[in-house]
Amino acid sequence: VERNLNWYKTEEGDRFARKVIATALNAEYVDKLDFIANLFVNGTTLGNGEAERFKYVEMVRLLSRPALQVLVKIVQILPEHKGISVCNLAAEIGWEPALVDACILELHAVGAISQKWFGDAENPESRTLNNAPVVTEFTRGFARAISFPAI
Repeated sequence: VERNLNWYKTEEGDRFARKVIATALNAEYVDKLDFIANLFVNGTTLGNGEAERFKYVEMVRLLSRPALQVLVKIVQILPEHKGISVCNLAAEIGWEPALVDACILELHAVGAISQKWFGDAENPESRTLNNAPVVTEFTRGFARAISFPAI
């Protein structure tokens, strides 16, 4: 934090710090304090705009701790833009596949992971949705922001 103290003194940095600190002080989010602290520290170095940083804060508020843990594990073990196998991910984490699947659905609901569209770009009506969630750059940025050390 000391290395980036000048950024926290800017108007944008001050708004970000206030939002993250208000989240950390809310008893409802006590089980996610490590993710919130990482977001506070890593948020300055991500190079993203204010809207994206604020979206990250909202996503930490909305997502359960297990969903955040699944997201970090997904980004750690999967190559870029590969589909997520629930069974493989569950085995890696040591959780039941149904719990991992519920976490993936939760992540998808808030935009933390995406689904890939297939089909002809020239004809949008022919496009179909592949139900395999994928890791996007937005996903990676969010995972880096809530992880220590940043991944």
